[in-house]
Amino acid sequence: MSKTVISGITGYAGGSIANELLHRGHNVVGIARNPGEVAPREHLEVRSGSVYESALLNEVSQGAEAIVLAIRVSKTTGSSWPPRSRRC
Repeated sequence: MSKTVISGITGYAGGSIANELLHRGHNVVGIARNPGEVAPREHLEVRSGSVYESALLNEVSQGAEAIVLAIRVSKTTGSSWPPRSRRC
């Protein structure tokens, strides 16, 4: 079984992707600001945090075959992806 990290697992897209991966027997690590919103399931680990926390991303991505960013980036919130420090 492969491991996939999903940031935005509580949203529609992230939740749908997680459901499909779990249905296919993969391991999923979800990153959520509110992990209590995600129902516990076999092969699912949910971590509290944000895609903007590089230490968390480095930790959970160890051994992952894929990282999915299913997050909304909004100009009104001031969020910017990728963070300025990681832009090419």
